[in-house]
Amino acid sequence: PAEINGRIAGDNFNAKFLESFTLRTNETFQEQYLAAGGKNGVFNFPSGGTHDWPYWGQQLQQMKPDIQRVLGATPQPSTPIATEASLETPNPGN
Repeated sequence: PAEINGRIAGDNFNAKFLESFTLRTNETFQEQYLAAGGKNGVFNFPSGGTHDWPYWGQQLQQMKPDIQRVLGATPQPSTPIATEASLETPNPGN
């Protein structure tokens, strides 16, 4: 992983191990899915980061049109996810 919650992973062994393990198992699943004839799966493997809400939110927004279509809802455009920086309330005294 390139970062953990916006910080460089550095020598955080636990995070590196878990993310590397998760990536390998996801890539193995993708290979087996495709080998079994799977055709409608979408696989995205971001180059950095850890399992955290910003990454899940980003993926969920990308999936939104497909989810709505499958559920029979009228597809709405995806919206950008809020980041921690965009949620911070500016201090008018500064």
